[in-house]
Amino acid sequence: MNELYNLQELANKALVNLNSIGIYPSVTSESFTINKRARKRYGQAKRHRNSDGTYDYSINISAFLLDKRNDINSVMQTIYHECLHCCDECWNDGHTGKWLEYA
Repeated sequence: MNELYNLQELANKALVNLNSIGIYPSVTSESFTINKRARKRYGQAKRHRNSDGTYDYSINISAFLLDKRNDINSVMQTIYHECLHCCDECWNDGHTGKWLEYA
């Protein structure tokens, strides 16, 4: 495997940028993981229900996308895309509704 972009740094940058325009995903940069097996998708947002009825979100990003031979803008677009899925008001929208408005 070639050298990879630093996922936590890119995730933190994306979250700061989203927060600066009033979008607040319910995810932290520590909630991002690298998926070394995914080849057909670049990223995936997951929602986990806690026993108290609240939700935690996590995002995995393909190691193949994080390869430094890929354009950084493509990597960031995927990170932003998955972050938007982690907004509570966007989770059930798929790629419509509030998610589409934010995108």
